Amino acid sequence: MGLRGAASEPRRRKGAIAAALVAVLSSAAPAGAADPDTFRCEAYPSECGLPAIRTPPVDPLRVTRGVQLGVRVGFALPAGSLTGPIPTEHAMLLSDLFTASVPLGADVGYRLSRALYLGGSFSWAPGIGGHPFLASPCAGGSSPCRLLDTQLATDARLYLAPDETIGPWIAGGVGWEWMAVSPIDPAASSALFSGPVLDAQVGIDWRKGAFAMGPILAASLGEYVVRPASAEPWTGFDVLSMHAWITLGVRGSYGPW
Repeated sequence: MGLRGAASEPRRRKGAIAAALVAVLSSAAPAGAADPDTFRCEAYPSECGLPAIRTPPVDPLRVTRGVQLGVRVGFALPAGSLTGPIPTEHAMLLSDLFTASVPLGADVGYRLSRALYLGGSFSWAPGIGGHPFLASPCAGGSSPCRLLDTQLATDARLYLAPDETIGPWIAGGVGWEWMAVSPIDPAASSALFSGPVLDAQVGIDWRKGAFAMGPILAASLGEYVVRPASAEPWTGFDVLSMHAWITLGVRGSYGPW
C-alpha cells in the first residue's frame, strides 16, 4: 500500500498541473471563442430576441434655419396670346415672337425651419426667335428681333421631406414680368410689355450638407397689363389676354448656414 500511494502521488500532481493549465488558457481566450452563442448574439441581436442596435442617421440638413442661396437654368416654352383670345383671326400668339427662351435665375431667402423657406427670385431669359407673322416686326428672316423676358418674384417653398438626403419640394410665388421686343431693323419700333405673374414650381433635391441640387418643373401664368402705345406695327394690343411659360430645368442651392 505504501508503494501504491507513492506511485499515485506523481499522477495526482500531473492532473492538478493539467487542470491549472486548462483554467489559465480558458481565461486568456476571447469571450467569443469560449462562448460561440455570445458572439452570435452580439453580431446578430435579432436572432437572440434582442433589439437591434441602430446607427443614428446622418442629418442632411445640419442647420435648420438661416440664409439660403440658389441658382437655376432651364428651357422654357411659351403658351397663350398677346392680343386676345386665341380663336380670333387676328390674335398674335406669344410663340409668334418666342419659339422658346433660356431662363437663368437666382434666388435668395431665409430658411425659417426645416420645412419652410421664404425668399425672392430673379429670372433673365433671352428668347429664341419665333415663327413669321405678318403683323409682327419679327416676321421673316432668321430671328430679326432681340427678345428678352425677365421676372422678379417672391417665393414660398415647402420641403416635404427635409430630413432625407433626397426629397421633393413645392413652391409658389407672385411677381412682375417684363417682355422686351427690339427689332434689329432700326426703322421698326420696339415694344415693352409688363404685368403680374403667378408662379408654381415642383422639384426634387439631392442634398449633401449645405449643398443641394436637382430637377425643377415650373409654370408661370401672367397677363401684360402695360402694353405699347397704339402705333404700327403694335396695334390691337388693347385686349387683355393670358399667357404662360412652362420651364424644365435644374436648380442648385447652398444653405442654410
